[in-house]
Amino acid sequence: MTLVVSGLISLFPAGALAAILLAVMGSVHTIGLVFGIDLSGWSLLLLATAIFAYLFTLDSVVAVILGAVAGDGLVQSLILFGIRCLAFFAICRLFGAEERGSLVLGVGVASVISVFEWLIEMRERREPPAKG
Repeated sequence: MTLVVSGLISLFPAGALAAILLAVMGSVHTIGLVFGIDLSGWSLLLLATAIFAYLFTLDSVVAVILGAVAGDGLVQSLILFGIRCLAFFAICRLFGAEERGSLVLGVGVASVISVFEWLIEMRERREPPAKG
């Protein structure tokens, strides 16, 4: 019974991480299709995994440092957007994408992530706090 319960409990975090990875992979693939960037399935998976790893490691550190230096607001969001563009560009170049394609993917994926964050922030502002 303990194994079944712990298995069921571990499904939620694994599903959430898989959904985020799928969203990143989908945004990389969609931007690649729209702008005619040739990405194989293997390079798409590597790029999405590297971007996912960056978002959950270095990006969090950069966001905390920017929050302390620039404060919360538009300036922090713009600086974080620029840093993400550069980081995603470097990741794409590291995995062999051409320069133009890397730039387009970097700016595109950073834009998609910024829009997702903005939507989450707007939703949190709209929802009344939970009573408890």
